[in-house]
Amino acid sequence: MQKVYIRFVLQSILLILLQVALFNNVRIFSYLIPILYSYPLLKLPIKLDRWMMILLAAVIGLLVDMFMNTPGLNFAAFTLIGYLRNPILHLSISEESYTELTELDSPSFTTHKVWLYILYLSLCVITHTSVLFLLESFSTKLFVNTLPYILGSTSVTLVTFLIFDSIGASRKKP
Repeated sequence: MQKVYIRFVLQSILLILLQVALFNNVRIFSYLIPILYSYPLLKLPIKLDRWMMILLAAVIGLLVDMFMNTPGLNFAAFTLIGYLRNPILHLSISEESYTELTELDSPSFTTHKVWLYILYLSLCVITHTSVLFLLESFSTKLFVNTLPYILGSTSVTLVTFLIFDSIGASRKKP
């Protein structure tokens, strides 16, 4: 279990630094902003306690807010994802499959059916980006202007996460 937390911390630090230094300054077609720092949280073990998930999400959100000078936006969006992750996971995995999993199994193509894993990632990413951009615009009147950012950033983030998973899966095969 220690190995899982060490990997989480290292991945989180690396992706936060990349997000702050590189990805926040990259706007593909003016609407696509990759938001990659949520990947390690979504890959934590499935049977992790909900309180621990919320705590880790809050700490990561707070760190991102400190580095990006966004007072509470990432904290709020990321804490919500920490809170909703387990219910979203239970939507995407059957009870029989859940009982067969060990304490260290993470969400992936091997623990889920492919389309259910993509559904899990999609729901988490769209929730995170929606809350983040709507809090940033702070108005429902600007929803029409914010919608392309939400959809664009969700799609590029989701594709990047699937690429990360494909690379990780190909490395694990003998």
